[in-house]
Amino acid sequence: MTAECLAPLGRRGFVFFHDRAIRGQRGNIDHVVIGPPGVFAVETKYLSGVVRVGWRLRVDGRRLDDVIDQAWNEAAAVEEALGVEVMPLLCIHGARIRRHWWRLPLVEGVWVGDGPALARYLRRQRALFSVEDVADLTDDAERVLLPAS
Repeated sequence: MTAECLAPLGRRGFVFFHDRAIRGQRGNIDHVVIGPPGVFAVETKYLSGVVRVGWRLRVDGRRLDDVIDQAWNEAAAVEEALGVEVMPLLCIHGARIRRHWWRLPLVEGVWVGDGPALARYLRRQRALFSVEDVADLTDDAERVLLPAS
């Protein structure tokens, strides 16, 4: 579902790596996005109920600190592998996402939203990398981000 939401960004110079692993690391990284605005590690969750974005992330009142930690850990692993800053993003499908009107969609520095909001967020970011930078990072990612399955 996340890959479908991201796909149209390919026309804007974004490149995607889905379900990847890094040699020597446990687990997988759901999605790595490389594009003009930078490099992003996207953790995807399918949840039911109501997700509240505030000072903490909660679903039906239960804190999801482990999901925020997972997003940061995956971003750190990609950052170490590629040698560039990587922003953690959390894409949630299935649940209704509610946030306080005064809050940004960030929980402890992790952007949180659904698939369409994720695509909008990436599309609206200011370009930091040239086409050549994206191509070089893509080459690096192809070497170090191995298919997880």
